[in-house]
Amino acid sequence: MLASREPLEQAPTLLEERFYIEPKLDGERMQLHRQKNTYRYWSRKAKEYTYLYESSLTPYIQNCFSDSIESIILDGEMIAYDPVTDSFQPFGKLKTVALEGFLSSFLYFGIFGLLNISKINK
Repeated sequence: MLASREPLEQAPTLLEERFYIEPKLDGERMQLHRQKNTYRYWSRKAKEYTYLYESSLTPYIQNCFSDSIESIILDGEMIAYDPVTDSFQPFGKLKTVALEGFLSSFLYFGIFGLLNISKINK
């Protein structure tokens, strides 16, 4: 028998045991490569998106890194977020938000993993 789709509100009545729901992040998987003060953004298919995210995200995150970090590679999900509705936006809004700036929504880079880090030896 195939699974059937049911309204989320019915989940507590359909399941007899305690359960947890993790929302799907509907963005684009992205790697952030930072070498000193240079930031580059790459998709899972090795397409470079620096042109899209550098001016719209880098100014807001550059102070998040310690000066002792020479290079770092972070793996995560780039998502559009709307603070008025307190919700993540559909995938289709991601590039619009990046190109237009933060008019009503802004970019959220959720980090899943630290792939590489190197510190400056002093």
